[in-house]
Amino acid sequence: MEYLSLLDMLLLLKKDNPENPFSKYFVLAFVKANNIDYKIVDGQYLVNIKQFMEKVNPKHIDRPYAPVKIMVSHGFIENHNITHIYKLDQLLFKTILNQNVPFIKLKSLYFFNYYKFQEEWKKLRNIPIKTKNTE
Repeated sequence: MEYLSLLDMLLLLKKDNPENPFSKYFVLAFVKANNIDYKIVDGQYLVNIKQFMEKVNPKHIDRPYAPVKIMVSHGFIENHNITHIYKLDQLLFKTILNQNVPFIKLKSLYFFNYYKFQEEWKKLRNIPIKTKNTE
């Protein structure tokens, strides 16, 4: 079995997308949440790379892809409402995430695909709202 340190895992994740918000704490939380083998040697966490990649890429997709912009839910709603006309609240945010937006939840934080979120948000805004006058 091949093991990599948390720092090496982080460099692997940031290779294609250097702006992603992942930290070594996120990687460690992901490893623990998904029961991936790890060991501690000289105070460093070493993670089983095969098990990690199996959880990150379960379909074994090995082809070029468009980069994904990963966002963190903390502060997202407030920042969104400052810069957009259509406002967003916590319930609507979670509803949109539960549509077709891939996300990972760790404790109270959501890490999600921003481009997919935008697609679902645009679809939702274009749905006519039924009122008593329009039925």
